[in-house]
Amino acid sequence: MGKLLPLEKKITLEEALELAKRDSHTHKAVQADYARVAQAAEAELGPHIPALLTPQGRPRKGQVVEAAEVHTLRVKPSIWQDFSTKARSAGLTPNAAAQLALMEWAKR
Repeated sequence: MGKLLPLEKKITLEEALELAKRDSHTHKAVQADYARVAQAAEAELGPHIPALLTPQGRPRKGQVVEAAEVHTLRVKPSIWQDFSTKARSAGLTPNAAAQLALMEWAKR
């Protein structure tokens, strides 16, 4: 069996097919594996998360967006440092991670 790629590495379907040829996997098996990995990522991260978060920077000219408000959280430095580190390791800004945490908590 071929080597497993870490989830952090982005791989296209063409690259997966090339790896499959070298490892003598079938096209159908590669597509099923690619679909399984994509489904797992969507289940973990959610399908519409980027659309729910406040985008960084200014909106494009003519784009209508909901106005964002600035709010303050009072957090101990040790908690914020841990939170910020985990957010960065997940590929998020601390602000985006805080928005996700608030949305998750509000669903309860």
